[in-house]
Amino acid sequence: MLSHNFENFINTGLYLRGWSPKTASLYRQAFLCFTRFQQSHRESLQGSRSGVEPDTLPADAGCGNRLGLTKAQLETWLVWMRQNGRTPAGCNIYTCVFNSFCSWLNEQGLLKEQIKIKKLKSHAPPVVVLSDTEVRKLLAAKPKRLTYLRTWILIVLMLDTGCRIDEALNLKASDIDFDNLLLVVLGKGNKPRRIPFSAELRKHLWTYSQKTTGRFLFGTRTGTQITYRNAYRNIKACCKHAGVEGEHVHPHNFRHTFACTFIKRQGSVVALSRILGHSSITTTQTYLRGLQIEDFAEARHLSPLARV
Repeated sequence: MLSHNFENFINTGLYLRGWSPKTASLYRQAFLCFTRFQQSHRESLQGSRSGVEPDTLPADAGCGNRLGLTKAQLETWLVWMRQNGRTPAGCNIYTCVFNSFCSWLNEQGLLKEQIKIKKLKSHAPPVVVLSDTEVRKLLAAKPKRLTYLRTWILIVLMLDTGCRIDEALNLKASDIDFDNLLLVVLGKGNKPRRIPFSAELRKHLWTYSQKTTGRFLFGTRTGTQITYRNAYRNIKACCKHAGVEGEHVHPHNFRHTFACTFIKRQGSVVALSRILGHSSITTTQTYLRGLQIEDFAEARHLSPLARV
């Protein structure tokens, strides 16, 4: 069954390739979308093979494999997604998932030929990052209660370092080098990397770290790691309290804000790519959509927390 093989593919990613649970969840969403497509087009998928399920077609039934998975079928799925309102960018995410899945099937000998679907052309809009005024509002809204302070420190840390929300939530006190102004985070694929942080952030981090005793820097009262959903909810509430609202206010946009500020203040794209943990500078460049030539002004400090 295709679903059984897909679950094996997910387990390979989780246990052998270092995927995060968030990545696995995204892949399962893609497979669920494909399953819905199969259900709505079952007759057309079966075609002239009346009464034969796609997952159980024989190897010589014209599909090229026992799974009934073909390039034509995936391209039809792509059309179906567009017809049902999914954006080109959204389709491309799911396309990448199935390209990876098909590659794995081929490696396992379950797919005779490599199937790869081309991405749709997608014109991504400019990234709307936080303005200097919004950053000032967030910095001025530092709460006193430890519960709210935790979320505020989390926001400030992501603004200052550009780290991912999952990387920040996984931080422990031992991951912070206060003397050398460095964080050690566990990035995608469980790859550790060092990230510099500013002297301004050190003041806040040091004070906060003296008030926490749990295993995780941003842990719950019981010492467990806070979930992404709860962190997201708390971040939105904290930003709203500071007077910063809108669709552009979300955890990943703090990372975009850091990246754009870094380049505006003449930081190197190569250095930025390494700080963000990107394997390709091309990925880093997508964070800089919307920057104009006048944005590249000289400045002495690269952190969003500086000079605001």
